[in-house]
Amino acid sequence: MRRLCLLILLAAVWAGCSGPSPGDTSPSAPTGAPMKGTTRGHGPVAPPPGDASISDLERRCDAGVLPACASLGERYAFGTGIARNGALAVRALGRACRGGLLAACDSLGFLYIKGVSVPQDFARGRALVKSACDKNHAASCHHMATLIIGGIGQDIDYPSALKFFRRGCELKYGASCYTAALLLARGIGVAVDARASRDLLEKACSAGFKKGCRLLKQTTP
Repeated sequence: MRRLCLLILLAAVWAGCSGPSPGDTSPSAPTGAPMKGTTRGHGPVAPPPGDASISDLERRCDAGVLPACASLGERYAFGTGIARNGALAVRALGRACRGGLLAACDSLGFLYIKGVSVPQDFARGRALVKSACDKNHAASCHHMATLIIGGIGQDIDYPSALKFFRRGCELKYGASCYTAALLLARGIGVAVDARASRDLLEKACSAGFKKGCRLLKQTTP
């Protein structure tokens, strides 16, 4: 039974990482927005659509337009419309990150975590994702929790993962509220707390995460 619960939980976690499912929405972070190019798993794992030329992105990035730098970095990372170039990807995403576009910090972190066009470096990648979370980027807090609960770059630590899920929830990221509720409801790695779980489900529902609404309805006496 515990193994079944863990599998259910992990399914919910991966779904949360891939962004909202149809009809499930949770507000993006206060600073920046989740970058294009995400699939099931952690962070950006597919190239953004080629809706702007490389030269245009380079021009706008040089002019200090941070989203252009972020998009340019992902183009270089995934080889979209240009040959892959890890150094240029890191430079462009790093510029956007240093400029305060927290989604770019998150994306750069996952390039290192996944080893996309750059040498894999878990410590460096996790530090970038955590720094974005520390600056209130909700998606990054959710991503940190999923890294921890997945044992990526460190041993699995449920209490620590719960802490980051709660932080994402505080920042109104519905998937974080929902997954934290599952942890507490099923006592997976943490003590069962039915009241806190229900409170988190209510927050998930309030944030527009429909899975939270459905589960809340099912658990209402």
